[in-house]
Amino acid sequence: MLTRLPLKTGAAKGEIEETVSRLRAALKKLRPVFLTHIPADFAAEIAAREAEYQAAGLPEKLASEIAIIYALVLVPEIMQIAERTGDTLNRAAESYFTVSQTFRVGRLLLAGSRIVTGDHYESLALARSLDQIAGARRDIVISALSNHPKDKQPVQAWHAEDRIRINRIAEELGGLSESGDPNLARITVAAGLLSDLANGRAR
Repeated sequence: MLTRLPLKTGAAKGEIEETVSRLRAALKKLRPVFLTHIPADFAAEIAAREAEYQAAGLPEKLASEIAIIYALVLVPEIMQIAERTGDTLNRAAESYFTVSQTFRVGRLLLAGSRIVTGDHYESLALARSLDQIAGARRDIVISALSNHPKDKQPVQAWHAEDRIRINRIAEELGGLSESGDPNLARITVAAGLLSDLANGRAR
């Protein structure tokens, strides 16, 4: 995923040195936002990695620095959102994490990554659904920032425009992410719900 996302979002355009430099600069700028707003599931994964590195003998500070690099996987999408909306990285990141938390996106993606598929076509279906979930999150954040550029809380303003429908979908997504073992059917339904929400289609 670390290599696929920079390519998919366009963050890897140009020379590799330039790409790495841009990602490092963005991660450095976003670090305070990550530490404050990062979703619980992602924070738990970072904490687990930090504990693993410490158990392997790394000093606590170094283990923490290396573990937070795991958050690099989120940076290309946040950079893309900021570029497309003309907004700051910090504001794009805060909105990104708000959408993630509201719709349990991190939990859905993490659950999806752990599903064992039975054949090639199930693998393709799972990959497509995970891409749809991530793409819908990105589109929702872009819509919120673009349509509410002067609001301090653009995602909340976007939410208020269609609160009943959005609350219903958020509740359904919460149920899909929290009940039962993750499977392809649940992830596929979640991808459809989020895509409908991002595209403004009624359900």
